Amino acid sequence: MTGHPTVNTDAVRKLPSGAALCVLPLAPAQYSTASEITERSIRAFCTGHYPPKVVEVWIGHNGPNYIAQRSTKQEDYLELPDGYPAACLGIKRNEIGHLFVDPAWAGREIGTALVAFSEAAFRERGHAGAFVFASFNAWGFYEKLGYRRTGEGAFEIAPSIRLGYVRMEKGF
Repeated sequence: MTGHPTVNTDAVRKLPSGAALCVLPLAPAQYSTASEITERSIRAFCTGHYPPKVVEVWIGHNGPNYIAQRSTKQEDYLELPDGYPAACLGIKRNEIGHLFVDPAWAGREIGTALVAFSEAAFRERGHAGAFVFASFNAWGFYEKLGYRRTGEGAFEIAPSIRLGYVRMEKGF
């Protein structure tokens, strides 16, 4: 998708760990890297919140070919603290479509930085708020960042396979 935001305030900064943060548009050569980050994140943080079949189908829907297809409909980013791929993000309009942090980088405010990056992009585009369909393991994270629960539902990701979510919104 064209039109990646040119957000200057949150695109490059230091994390509390001292690591330099850099959020860049995801290039086709990085689709496999984003897929690997997503798989590790889902396995580490979502197992136990979803049945094993849902986890496996969810991972399958985030392979490199799927990411290539999805990138035509949203803006995908890779977060590189100190040059290492640590997380991936997808945004469209004023929605955080996905945010996955590699478990090796968890707890270092990488997700928080990506939400701030997303929100800055949404503000820059004139949106009055943001929303996300948060996975069951992630809704508490978004709540801490000022998002409020506005509903629950599920996406059918394969026949008879449903991925539950909590819809959350935040006004600016």
